[in-house]
This record gives sequence, structure tokens and C-alpha cells, in this order.
Amino acid sequence: MSYNGTVRCSHCWERGHNKRGCPERKKYIEENPDSRAAYLVTQQKAKKRRCGWCSETGHNTRTCQHKVGAKNKIEELKPLLETHVGHVLSLAGVGRGALIRKTDWEDNQLIGVVVGASVRPGRFYHPQTVVHHSEPSITVQWHDGRRETVWTPRSGFKESLPLAKVLGETSLHAMRDWGYSSTELLSASNAPIVVEAECPVEKGQTVDTLDEWIKVLTESVKKCEDYKKSAEKA
Repeated sequence: MSYNGTVRCSHCWERGHNKRGCPERKKYIEENPDSRAAYLVTQQKAKKRRCGWCSETGHNTRTCQHKVGAKNKIEELKPLLETHVGHVLSLAGVGRGALIRKTDWEDNQLIGVVVGASVRPGRFYHPQTVVHHSEPSITVQWHDGRRETVWTPRSGFKESLPLAKVLGETSLHAMRDWGYSSTELLSASNAPIVVEAECPVEKGQTVDTLDEWIKVLTESVKKCEDYKKSAEKA
């Protein structure tokens, strides 16, 4: 485009059209079907635009049914994930009312009570284990009145007998990086804890993979609830 806003063709250098709409170029291609210009036009026509979400052809991201389906599945998965993480924390003794101790940067000892938890799992890959790879955070009410979000305390998740019975060693292995923080569990609580999960719909998520997660989490929640019922009766 020239300085005055008029389109100038890069093929014939005339004003008023671009190279794609150039009549001289079109005539040349018709008369020379074996030319490079004709080959490039053929390649452009053969090339189909792919969806930026699922990489399939025939639609764009705005109309992608995989994207719409993923949004609906995330809404179904979110409460299951929150319930699952809540069971994991309470079985490990980090339920509502658990006492936590922490040493701050000035070497002051802080004592607090667990009042809630949150988790942000990120991408949902294939669920090889029941426990998600993302470590949840817990909300603590300190004795000085402040509230703070901290990582899970050094509570011995891997040595937790209830978790070993319910989730199995494979899932406990997925929690090997949990609990390496400055917080320490002073007094355990198995009381239910409310967990808030942040589950954004991310590019490339598919209904099939999310369905697998929903199935696995549903089974895990049932195992945890059955175990708790049997423990109450014992």
C-alpha cells in the first residue's frame, strides 16, 4: 500500500488491486499452467485452514465443538476434583481445624488453624494416577489474626495409613513432592475441608481425556467415602 492509502499490486505495480486479484497475473497463470505462479496458487487452494483449538479442518476456534464440549466437561469435573482433594487432605490429617506451626523470616513461631484449601491443577493430561500432580494449598488462620495460603505441611502423606488403604501406593508416589514446606502439622484433624479448585479451559483439551478424569475421580471419591463410612462403623 502506498503512502496515500492506495493499494499497489506487487506483480504489475498498478494501483487499485493487490497481487491476489491482479488480472494480469491471473491471465498469465491461465496461459502458463506449469509455471511456478500457477503451482503456488494450486498449493494455496489445496491447503485447508485448521482450527487453532483442535487442529482439525472444516471449522475455526470460535465454532469448535471440542472447545464447547471441554467447557461443559470442566464444569462437571470441577466439583469432583474439589471433593477428591478434600478427602485426600482430611485422610492425611490436614482437615479443617488442624493445627499448623510455621517459623517466619524473623524466626517468630506462628500457630494457626486450617480453615480451607485450594488447588489449581492446570492441564488435565492422561490420569495415570488417582492423585493429581498439583499440590493443593491450604488456608491458615494464624494466632495473630492474619490469614495466609501455604503449601501442605510436613505431615507424612506417603506414610498415611488411611491414604495407603484408599489410594494405593501408585497414587501416594505421585504425592512424593508434597509437604516440603516450612509449615509443620502439630495436631491432625480428619474433619471435612472445603476445597476451591481453579480449572481454566485450556487450548487443546478434549472431551475424551476429560471424560477419563471424571471417571477416575468419581471412582476415587467413592473409595474415600466408602472408607470413611467403614471407619465410622468400626
